Amino acid sequence: MTTTDEELLGRHERREPGALDELVRRHVGRVRSMMFTMVLDHADADDLTQEVFCRALAGLPGLRARARFAGWLDAIAVNAAQRFLASRARARSRLAPVLADPPAAARDAPPARLLGGELDDAVAAALAALSPKLRAAIVLTAVRGRGVVEAAAACGCTLPTLYWRVHRARAILGRKLERFLKP
Repeated sequence: MTTTDEELLGRHERREPGALDELVRRHVGRVRSMMFTMVLDHADADDLTQEVFCRALAGLPGLRARARFAGWLDAIAVNAAQRFLASRARARSRLAPVLADPPAAARDAPPARLLGGELDDAVAAALAALSPKLRAAIVLTAVRGRGVVEAAAACGCTLPTLYWRVHRARAILGRKLERFLKP
């Protein structure tokens, strides 16, 4: 039988060893994946994942008993990613330059592999073009598969606002990825 997050939190409150470790282990991969999708950089995603768990662990005493831990953790992650993206935008733009002349290995690669790499780069650039709020909405709903109520709570917005953000993000992504979507 699988122990729920709430049971693990209760065990942690009773100071049972390993409960907190299990809770972190259960969620670290999901949070790391979400952070990478939001910031599009592995090192930054690692740093932000650590920050999210530090904030979450520090805030555990204030977690309402009725709050779902995973949703609460998502809200902390979204806020951390949005703060990071806002500070990065103020500091400088960090999009990797597009190579005009691909390296020899890329020129010799099969066309399908090149197209896959090109698509990956295009998706990353399209996501990077979204505002942090639009990116959070589309990542939580389309990439992470969160329900709209949970995603709205994590984003700190109303359902109509979340629906608008998802709609707007899809429209922007559709325009930026148009050449890959047409047969």
